[in-house]
Amino acid sequence: NLISYPRVLAILDRFAIEGNGFRGAADANHVFLGDQPCLVVAASPVSLVVLPGPHIPIGDIALRVRAGGHDAGPFPVTGVLLDFSGPAEAPTAGAEGKLILRVHGTTEPLAVDVRNASPEIIQFLHGNMQRLGTSGGEQNIVPVELKFLASGNYMVTAWLAPGDAANSQGRN
Repeated sequence: NLISYPRVLAILDRFAIEGNGFRGAADANHVFLGDQPCLVVAASPVSLVVLPGPHIPIGDIALRVRAGGHDAGPFPVTGVLLDFSGPAEAPTAGAEGKLILRVHGTTEPLAVDVRNASPEIIQFLHGNMQRLGTSGGEQNIVPVELKFLASGNYMVTAWLAPGDAANSQGRN
């Protein structure tokens, strides 16, 4: 029996399903989003860790689980894609600017965690790890204010915040 699963999940990030009746070997459990199979990366009799993958559609989709000859679902979930856009031209050291994090797949405002993985190149103005709320609506964005410390490539990451009310667990 499937007990809990995320109502909103990022299609490029892993997520957990908790319940019972799962198999201890990851490849003995099968998870589908829509009609697309997902990769089960870890399993125990009470939980699965699942990586959806880029082939999963964004928007409203159905989650199904098959383990030990039993099927659970479909359960309604929303698949989202998080992506950043930055300044069009290369900024100079000392310049301030912003990255825009956009959520594709829902108009619902979401809490997201963002991390600066290149503190020698850029500095977030409010700390290199931040929890932010997206605007919701058609744009569904959140700006991340930053300062450019040096020229070069930088890396930032974002994921859905754990425990966010909008990402609360479905229970069945």
